[in-house]
Amino acid sequence: MSWEQPIGDSIITLKAEAALSAGAVVTLGTAAGTCKKAGTTDKPIGIAQNAATAAGVNISVIRGGVAKCIADGAFSKGDLLVVADANGEVDTVATLTAGSTAYLIGVALEAASGAGSIVPVALGQGISFPQGDLVKIFTAGVGGMTAGCAVKQDSTYGQAVLCTAATDRPLGIALSTVLAAATSAVQISGICDCKADAAYALADVLMVADANGELDTLAGNGALYSVGTAVKVAGGAGVITVGLLINIQLNQRGYVDVELVAGGSIAAGAAVKADSTDGQVVVCAAATDVPVGIAQNTVTVGLTVRVRKVGICDAKADSDYALGDELAVADANGELDTIGATAAGGATHYVVGVATLISAGAGVKTNGICVGPYAKWLPAP
Repeated sequence: MSWEQPIGDSIITLKAEAALSAGAVVTLGTAAGTCKKAGTTDKPIGIAQNAATAAGVNISVIRGGVAKCIADGAFSKGDLLVVADANGEVDTVATLTAGSTAYLIGVALEAASGAGSIVPVALGQGISFPQGDLVKIFTAGVGGMTAGCAVKQDSTYGQAVLCTAATDRPLGIALSTVLAAATSAVQISGICDCKADAAYALADVLMVADANGELDTLAGNGALYSVGTAVKVAGGAGVITVGLLINIQLNQRGYVDVELVAGGSIAAGAAVKADSTDGQVVVCAAATDVPVGIAQNTVTVGLTVRVRKVGICDAKADSDYALGDELAVADANGELDTIGATAAGGATHYVVGVATLISAGAGVKTNGICVGPYAKWLPAP
């Protein structure tokens, strides 16, 4: 089974620059208002819903939600996908050549049997969400702000300063370089430029690495504050690299829901994972389960469950936790707890999101988790 589920006003219409297939990843064409098949290093703008046999045909392009994509080879459900060839077909991150540049397209919701297979893909890592990037204006505190570097809230309301350590809670990424008392736009969510402290790989989870607000991977540094996920490879220290999905902010605008079939009884607020049957989900039973998102309604087997993949929603707590805690599945009911509680001894676990309100205790559904599953597991603190 393969399906599409756009979100909101996520479909735009462009003219084909040349022939292309339905399900191809597309990038902007040479002329205004046109699109063409994306190659491996092209910045994707979405997925073509219909085919064009020649230039000039109107193409409906999905930019957010779930879209049908053409597979370049066989891959598994849950694999991270990138553009694999000049035809806009997709394959896994593992097929990339070391040191190559690519953009993440999304996550496979079904397995692909081989080249030419049509599979549903949850978009959103290398493609901006249709709600748009959220940008706010702040006044620079002491030391000013540097474009591409992570900033944090200053002690004065409306002011921001550079993050100086991984223990600083990031607010977003500064979009311009300014001196103290001047104003700068700060990107809170979406895809933006950022400064790398060292080379890192596609899909790496990033945190503040130095006193300049530059970023590097979480590996070897423990699970502190994640700024986002790399959607393009960094070239080295001090390099601006296009592509940071800022996925931890508490005031992220908009949300992404998908409708799937319940493979069993599911309670609202529980974390869910893909079932063995395509298009079905069941409750996460352990921290080692890969979460798809948070169930938004209570259902029994065979009924439709709405799953929040991105945005703020209610979630069930397994125990008390604090504002800003990163949360993972803690029990067989899909309830959540801090990564410190769920991954003792370095066990593999997946961060489901970040608490935006304090949990009141076990089993309580608290309005407060910013959902945004990380691209890979994190080491235990």
